[in-house]
Amino acid sequence: MMLSLWDKNEKMTYSIDLWTKDMTVEDMQIHLHQMLLKMADTFSRATNNPDAAQMIKKFSQDFENKIGIKNIPE
Repeated sequence: MMLSLWDKNEKMTYSIDLWTKDMTVEDMQIHLHQMLLKMADTFSRATNNPDAAQMIKKFSQDFENKIGIKNIPE
């Protein structure tokens, strides 16, 4: 689980990252990749900026290729 909260006054993101020792490295890689894809979708909807969202998706594809994971269908 990754929880991020925005502090408007400080213009700072605070986060809590929790996982168990049972989570494999491969599972963490897939989890992070899927979170990047979700972030791109959320960013696109929130900002109406599909070009920037596409940049995030491109990064997630590069990440997937670099670490050699086979992601579960999006």
